Amino acid sequence: MELRRIKVDHTFRERIQYRDMFFPVDIWTDEYRMFVDHTMNCHWHSEFEYGVVLSGKLDYYIGETYIPLSAGDCVFINSNAMHMAKQPAGRTDAVMFTIVFPPALFTGTAGSTVYEKYFRPVIDAQLQGFKISVKNIYGKKILDDLRETYGLDNSGFGYELRCLSLLSRVWHNTVSYIAAENIPLSTKRTSPQYEKRVKEILSFIHEHYSEPLTIDEIARAAGISRSECFRCFKKFINKKPVEYIIEYRLAQAAKRLLGGDDTITEICLDCGFSSPSYFGKLFREKYGVAPLKYRKNFRRVPA
Repeated sequence: MELRRIKVDHTFRERIQYRDMFFPVDIWTDEYRMFVDHTMNCHWHSEFEYGVVLSGKLDYYIGETYIPLSAGDCVFINSNAMHMAKQPAGRTDAVMFTIVFPPALFTGTAGSTVYEKYFRPVIDAQLQGFKISVKNIYGKKILDDLRETYGLDNSGFGYELRCLSLLSRVWHNTVSYIAAENIPLSTKRTSPQYEKRVKEILSFIHEHYSEPLTIDEIARAAGISRSECFRCFKKFINKKPVEYIIEYRLAQAAKRLLGGDDTITEICLDCGFSSPSYFGKLFREKYGVAPLKYRKNFRRVPA
């Protein structure tokens, strides 16, 4: 079994790879047991995103906001908003389908009447995302249309036209939902500096995780104080810096175990751990088995 991570660049941007570059809509299903640490790692993209939980539970984070999700729940993520999700400890059944599309799917170019009237107010607003309540009539319509879009046969005649029709309706109802729920759109996002800082912090950790790291070094790399570094982690990652560093090192070690024949000691040292015994202890606590057993159990056998 090959575990997944969202592929991102140094700014944590995910660039969506569309099945058809001339029809920029992407729809997929994620089983969270297939992610490293059962976690969809922190990322952002310029597209709008909708997610619907098909089964299980998820701890979802959009910017600074924590949103618990259960089967049947729906979430909207605004363009350029940092987000991540993880399966709660002890669960292995979380499945979500996701639909993403850029504003240009409907507006053509920025500056058009449709863009300025119906898209730009949302993109420029403080709003980063929200859970959609089906108690609101517009929320129910959004969920129904997302489910119908998800169920379309993309090889059938007229698929693109039907998909456009449904997603246009989804956006119309999203704008109506925002108005009905009195979600403010009048101000610019208030936390771009936090998003920038957390991107710099995580980028530094990802580049230097194999080296000894201190909080002071991480804070200096982002040009912030030690206390501000802790605040950024609390707001966006919901972990202490040391916890994140250890989890990231363990995730990289897990990938190495499945992707090559390096010894446990080599992987341990390359991933920033000073002691194989300490590495083994942390790995067993995280994954439930020793590193060698993990390699044996989950390594893909060539056909």
